[in-house]
Amino acid sequence: PRGLRKQLNGIIQEAAVAKIKGFENSPPGFIKYMASVVKPRLLGGGEYVYKKGDTSNEIFFLVKGTVEMVIAGQGDTPFIEINKGHMFGELDSLLCSKLNKKYQREFTVKAKDDIEMLVLSYTDLLKV
Repeated sequence: PRGLRKQLNGIIQEAAVAKIKGFENSPPGFIKYMASVVKPRLLGGGEYVYKKGDTSNEIFFLVKGTVEMVIAGQGDTPFIEINKGHMFGELDSLLCSKLNKKYQREFTVKAKDDIEMLVLSYTDLLKV
């Protein structure tokens, strides 16, 4: 059953990757590869995905729920809402790869409700 569980998780992740905006019409090989390198992450409502100043080393694909970019230090006032099917954190990670150094997050992102994400690390991003 362990092999079956791994295979089932792969199929579930492939289905989740295929629903992300921008990936819907990607070749099956790309979807399969992305599903093999992303890692699932769950957070409860009110938890932080990352905070301003954190090192930018991951891109997030929202599978379920909603996150908010908030103004840290001002009561976590939300200014952008991101819904399932979208990615975020990519600009910071792309800057990190372009500058070839560690780059700090410009914003704080917080789960508005319970969320499911797929996370692509900076290391795996360089392999894509």
